[in-house]
Amino acid sequence: LSVDIRIILTAHRDRLPQAVKEVVQTAAVLGNEFDAQVLDHMLAYNRALPTQMAVAERANIWFALEPSHYLFCHALLRDGAYDMQLRARLRRLHRCAAQAIEHVYATNLVYHYVDLAYHYRQSGDSEQERHCAQRAGEYAAERYANQDAVNYFSRALALTAETEWSERYTLLTKREAVYNLLGQRQEQQQDLIMLHTLAAAMQDDRALPEVMLKQAYYERVLGHYEAALALVQQVVAQTACLNDLVMEAQAYHMWGRILLQQGHLAMALPKLDHALTLAGATSRRLDEADSLYDIGHVHHGCGQLLLAFEHYTQAYAIYQVLGNQPGEINCLLMFGVIANEQGDYTAAHQHYSQTIVQCKKIGWRYAEATSLTNLGNNYFDFGDYEAAHTCQQRTLEICREIGDQEGEAISLDTLGLIWQNLGDNTKAYAHFEQALKIQRQIGDLRSEGFTLTHLGYLLWALGELEAATDMFQNVYNLRKQRHEDSHTMDDLAGLALSVLTQGDLAHALLAVEKIWAWLEGNGNDGIEFPILVHLVCYQVFNAAAQFDLTLMPRAEGMLHDGYTLLQQRAATIQDVALRRKFLENVWFNRDIIARWEQWNVEPITTC
Repeated sequence: LSVDIRIILTAHRDRLPQAVKEVVQTAAVLGNEFDAQVLDHMLAYNRALPTQMAVAERANIWFALEPSHYLFCHALLRDGAYDMQLRARLRRLHRCAAQAIEHVYATNLVYHYVDLAYHYRQSGDSEQERHCAQRAGEYAAERYANQDAVNYFSRALALTAETEWSERYTLLTKREAVYNLLGQRQEQQQDLIMLHTLAAAMQDDRALPEVMLKQAYYERVLGHYEAALALVQQVVAQTACLNDLVMEAQAYHMWGRILLQQGHLAMALPKLDHALTLAGATSRRLDEADSLYDIGHVHHGCGQLLLAFEHYTQAYAIYQVLGNQPGEINCLLMFGVIANEQGDYTAAHQHYSQTIVQCKKIGWRYAEATSLTNLGNNYFDFGDYEAAHTCQQRTLEICREIGDQEGEAISLDTLGLIWQNLGDNTKAYAHFEQALKIQRQIGDLRSEGFTLTHLGYLLWALGELEAATDMFQNVYNLRKQRHEDSHTMDDLAGLALSVLTQGDLAHALLAVEKIWAWLEGNGNDGIEFPILVHLVCYQVFNAAAQFDLTLMPRAEGMLHDGYTLLQQRAATIQDVALRRKFLENVWFNRDIIARWEQWNVEPITTC
């Protein structure tokens, strides 16, 4: 059928005057849609062109979409006009088309490099095609059209001789960045290997440490922290000789980031502060924003939510000015985390949902996995364990696909919590063990602390009280050494719960006294499960008040404050079904409500 239509269309075109047919054939080189200005330039500003185009329009060859923009009435008609021409003529016309586009769009060529690369390829001009393919790749990368960017950079590389080291280095650097965004680790590693070879061959002192920084980033993302750290330390030593403050700032930032992910908060902060100072001295706004963002992470890890929020907000403002979407996504994620920790689950849910959309838009799978993890955590806090499980399973798949071991372990840990709350302690234990294996393998001490705490509560639930006591005591000591003071409240509560269940009230009382003092001075910021912490403190103070009545106000205060906090958080959940799950499915929420109702009186004091 298409052959018959083509014959009819060809006969239709052949009835045109010869001059008009030549105009149609020239326009066919530009594609199904074309700009009359470009065609005019190709035909050397033929005065008869308006008349000839009008004849073709009346003959239903094309029609005007806009005053100077035309569309062939049928794609087969355009194809026929193109295919009937000799190859030599087509090569000449394609070169003419490229030159016309460069002339007509001289002030905004960035939008036309794709067309230029095509026309120069058809004309056989490899050098011009290479240039335009690179520029088309750069434009695609800026718009996060990632696969297009990879294709154009790859085409430009194919046209670049092996001996042109500098040009190949530039193209590989750009393609490696896209592979990193896509999480295509095997392809990224291959580009890094080629970059390292080129850097060693080039007479450029800056190239090798630049590649080493990229390799350090790659190793960090995969959770190979020691390898990443060794590379960064080498770069710092080399930048001292080069007097390159920009690279020094980036190296110190990476150093701080690696220490941060290992859980060494106190060690990370001076590195990040130094990176921030260097970024300010060199007016590198992106490096400044990256340092501010990670300093926010340090404060967040220490439970200093206000300071963390301030640093994230400063970083976010810079990312917005620069139009840096990955940076904006990272900050929005942390705004969601802070909202979640403050009990505003609805706001957190909105932030996470927004970042998932943005991550998919730019193809950033690493951050998409993080967003899904946080969304799953949010559903977990809601008590919607089925939705939480769905999110975490998808996260697990992405993390394994892109080699994100840190994210994989975090997801396994949360799945352990979900299975525990669904009543399957065997699956919960297995997931915690898998998470711990990865965390210990990559040296992620901070995440390991959370998993150990969660495992401690599982051991308590299983009745393995001595093991739970030892677990909570050990993780408390580890977190205390790393200055994660706010997180130790969850461990002290677990320790108190374990020894109280064993009948050791004195030991339990010592633990909750520390919690009570902390809450007096710091509030709930940084505590993972503050309602559970209040519940445990109430139980211990209430038990101790049977022997010392002066402790009764503390028991009442802990119950009052825990119940009030619960109701405040429930009030932020607009969805009625989710609010019910939050109040009824989460065991310690349900427990504190029951104990509050048992009192049936207003408390005398608050803690």
